[in-house]
Parts: sequence; structure tokens; C-alpha cells
Amino acid sequence: MNVALSGKIDMSKHEKWRGDGIDLRVACNCYHTYEQALEAAKSCVRGEVPEAIPGLAQVTNAFDPSMSPEGKDLWWFWTGLTPSFPEEGWDVARKKITDSIIKDADEYYKGVEDLQVAVRPLVLPDIEERFWAIDGSVYHVDPTISRFGPNKPVAGFAGYKTPVDGLYLTGSGTHPVAGISGMPGQNAARTILKHLKIEDKGGRFGVLKDKLTNRTRKSDDPYSSGQNDPFPGTVG
Repeated sequence: MNVALSGKIDMSKHEKWRGDGIDLRVACNCYHTYEQALEAAKSCVRGEVPEAIPGLAQVTNAFDPSMSPEGKDLWWFWTGLTPSFPEEGWDVARKKITDSIIKDADEYYKGVEDLQVAVRPLVLPDIEERFWAIDGSVYHVDPTISRFGPNKPVAGFAGYKTPVDGLYLTGSGTHPVAGISGMPGQNAARTILKHLKIEDKGGRFGVLKDKLTNRTRKSDDPYSSGQNDPFPGTVG
């Protein structure tokens, strides 16, 4: 959810309570309890919109002022705790989710409710339509035990390199997973550089030799360096 505001959010109440001088507008904050998170997960399984929706919140222009006009905040919230198939349908669920998030947030981010200029909620079907992410999953491939390591995103396409020469994969659907770590991109770049180095040394013959070596390598370890290696070797 993104909310444009006509003024600045006030978090002084909780900054004074902390007493350590930290600017909470810059931080990425969670303000629900563990018990609320558990209850929210149970509600989602039942297809219900949780009473409280835990997630992450941030005043995005607090660390990048160029994102909004001076003196006007942008507020962002993300959660993974919404039902995949709401029993009331997405039109009703979208409004319930939006109202719940704003109501809870205003206790900490004073002004997020009263200073609203525009609100843009993105629930699962909205994310799917805008970003072409199946089922609105920001992970692209659900992080289940059967889709990690040599099976992420699917067997034969792990290790960033695909069976198509020159085509590489990266992003949330590749190892290790989504989460703004930058690791999928870094690992994919290392794989590409490693392959380019082989090309530079031996041209097409070097690439062919590398392929034959990988195919004939006698190793029972699915995590060893090769097509499905989720941890590619560094460039030497």
C-alpha cells in the first residue's frame, strides 16, 4: 500500500517513549504482536481478512527526499498476511484490508489517516495484473521446501544459467529468495562473468569444453558446481 500525504507524519509520541533519539520516520517498523501475527495467519487460511494485519511500514521519503514534494510524506506498507482467496471477494476484502491497515497505523504514524491525498492499495490480483506475478506472489515461486536449491525455480533452470545459451535468470524466483537482499542479482552476475571468462579464454571451443566437462562430471552432489548449482563459484 502507498499513501500520499498533504503534510508530515508525526511519530514524536513513540520517539519520546523510546528515549534514544532515533528518528522512527526513517526506520522500517513493525508494530503488531507475535500473537496478532499468528491469528492473522489463521484467518488467512480460513479466507478471512484478519482483524489486525501485521507487516512493515516506512515513510519512504524520510530517507529519500526526492520521492515527494518538500513537507509532504509518502507512507508505504507491506504485508504477506492477507487471504489468497477471500470469502467475501476481492472488492470487499481490498477495502477491509485498506481500512484496517490505516486504522492501526495511525496509532504510530500520526497523520497517515487525516492527511491523506491518495491511497493506492495493491492486493494480490492487483500485483498480478501490474507486475505479471502469478497469483500476486512477490516471491514469483513460493518458498517451499520443494522449490529451493537445485529446484528453484524448477529443476534444470536453477543456478541462474538456463539451457538457452546467453539466457540467464535472476530476481525473486531464483536462489535464495525475495527479500531485497540483492543476492539473486549478485549470484547471477557472478555466473555470467564466469561464463564470459570461459568464452574469452577459449572462444566457442572453451564454452563447448565447459559444457562437456559439466555433463561428464561424476558427482552425486546436486549442489556441486554445475547447471543446478544455487551457489555459483566466484570469478577467479
